[in-house]
Amino acid sequence: MYADYVGGSAFVLQATANDLNFNDSIVFMGVVCKYSSTYGTSKFFFDDFYTGPVRIDTIQPTLQQLNVLDSLHIDLLFTEGISLSDAQNVNNYVVNNNIGVPATAVRDNMNAALIHLTFANPFVSGQPYTIAFFNLQDLAGNQIPQPLAENFMWYYVQPFDVQINEIMADPSPSVQLPEYEYLELYNRSSYPIQLKDWTLTIGTTVNPLPSYQLPANGYVILCHSSAVSALSAYGVALPVISSTTALTNSGTSLNLKSNDGRTIHYVYYSDNWYQSSFKANGGWSLEQIDPMNPCGEAANWIASTNVKGGTPGAQNSVYRSNLDVQKPDLLRAALIEPDTLILTFSETILDNQWLVPTNFTVDHGVGNPISASFINNDQKKVLLVFQQAGFIKDTVYTITVAAGVKDCAGNTTNSSLTTSFAIGDSVVAGSFIINEVLFYENTGGSDYVELYNPTQHTYNLKDVKWAKVDDTGQISDLYEITSEGFYLFPNDYVVLAKSSKGVTSFYSTPFPKKILEMPSFPALSSTSGRITFVNKSFEFIDDFSYTDGMHFQLLNSFKGVALE
Repeated sequence: MYADYVGGSAFVLQATANDLNFNDSIVFMGVVCKYSSTYGTSKFFFDDFYTGPVRIDTIQPTLQQLNVLDSLHIDLLFTEGISLSDAQNVNNYVVNNNIGVPATAVRDNMNAALIHLTFANPFVSGQPYTIAFFNLQDLAGNQIPQPLAENFMWYYVQPFDVQINEIMADPSPSVQLPEYEYLELYNRSSYPIQLKDWTLTIGTTVNPLPSYQLPANGYVILCHSSAVSALSAYGVALPVISSTTALTNSGTSLNLKSNDGRTIHYVYYSDNWYQSSFKANGGWSLEQIDPMNPCGEAANWIASTNVKGGTPGAQNSVYRSNLDVQKPDLLRAALIEPDTLILTFSETILDNQWLVPTNFTVDHGVGNPISASFINNDQKKVLLVFQQAGFIKDTVYTITVAAGVKDCAGNTTNSSLTTSFAIGDSVVAGSFIINEVLFYENTGGSDYVELYNPTQHTYNLKDVKWAKVDDTGQISDLYEITSEGFYLFPNDYVVLAKSSKGVTSFYSTPFPKKILEMPSFPALSSTSGRITFVNKSFEFIDDFSYTDGMHFQLLNSFKGVALE
């Protein structure tokens, strides 16, 4: 009895038997099954049977697939099983350009047609090679054609070579695509890239990628196993995502890492990126506009314009040149511990070598931090730890960041960047006032609330909540303004909005850094409503009730007009 446990034709002898009740003159074939009520007929399974002369294999084995796993490892898959002695003889393989024979050759335990080669001399990234094969025979003794050689190339993948290029986070209701979540990867490099042992982390869940060679300038769809069949109609679909609802509708982090643990592409998408409230309701994918701008975030992502709702496995419908020509900027700083400061930049910072303590200096004699690092995988945020908690209340500090900050596109600052921070004072009634409200947003825009600090104190809006108050004056819900800190300095303003772009696209904003996108901006009625802010003790700081009757009534429309 021979068997191939991977379903191919590389049969390996399992057992032999003779029945002494029958001699060679009696030739017949049949199956006898003995079963009980516990193990009924449904427990027996048979495939095709063949009875006749012994089938003799006369076909030569040939190479079916070559996978370069990394700089030292190659997998060879032949059309049929190779004899163990031939497969594991290292002298039966040789690679040119000073690589030579492999250090080891191991036939796979489960698939006799698969051979794993390990070399002592590493391949050079981007250099073409040829591997030649000799004296390899299949299990029936058929030898491979001579000469047999195969060209290959190994490439050391660089950040952004493979990108998260399309996100279907909310597939329901479907437009025309199958109703499944998916991600699309795009290889923008000129080399095929092997994805074996890569990982895709969605939020906190790590999803391993299977062996697959992503062609140069090629696409691959990542989805749940239940979606593979339906999405395969649009391209290669791999069962990678562990849950059918892994992609949060409102947004989450996506971190694609290579087999050596390096982040190749990181995206934290948001439902604000659709730039269409209609499409954000489901059935439409988010598409990256320009792969040459991989850290463009909201400025480089938008809802698909394809009539099907997305373009899995194909060039994005919104594809166009959208290069990043802006240098990174320092948006803000916030103390999260007495000795720890977080800096937030306008875009992802690329160069780790720049991230050294001496590039950061705080005035009032504080000096340099003792350590500087990115926060987890978010390279827009830098964590600075100082020697001791020497910051004083009622003092506004300035931090200076040295020139040389570089973004993903290579734009580099040629002068220093500065921003201010402080220890926030206790927030009480009247600490700030509601100064301006837009409650009937422009189409494609964002409602906003402007706060003004008339005092000589600095307040951290992390200590403030937006409260939803019912008709009896009781708080029914609370909305976080910021989780990391955002300062409202003396005699200064801050604008709270769902989308900063929804404000800057419609109004003159000479100080865009003062616009703070809230994690969840409350819905404002376009006719009447109440806006309330409270401190940690739920004491009212300011409270404002509005109606559209407060507008100048001769206006043609109140849409896009704020109350001041």
